[in-house]
Amino acid sequence: MTDQPKVGDVWQYPYLWARQDARGETEGRKSRPCLLAFLLNLSDGEDQVFLLAITSQPPQDGQMAIEVPEIEKQRANLDRHIKLWIILDERNEDSLQHSLGASRCPCIG
Repeated sequence: MTDQPKVGDVWQYPYLWARQDARGETEGRKSRPCLLAFLLNLSDGEDQVFLLAITSQPPQDGQMAIEVPEIEKQRANLDRHIKLWIILDERNEDSLQHSLGASRCPCIG
């Protein structure tokens, strides 16, 4: 990551789903929009980010998710013509200083 992140930013990130991790995969298969949900400044100078996936796939039974409102899709430069959900019950964690796969989505201020 290159820009200083803020909670609520949308980033492109090679998100690794829990089901992929359970199968032994170590990297996300594709870069997808993700919500920066939490930023933790550690005492050693590292910044830990917690990312939630944004997906066009409806949540599965028992999965916690919220639909992205139209105005937020517009603000984040996401596709406004499809339904999108933020998956709440899994996350990826990464180091801001060492991540090679994340970048701010285009047109997000």
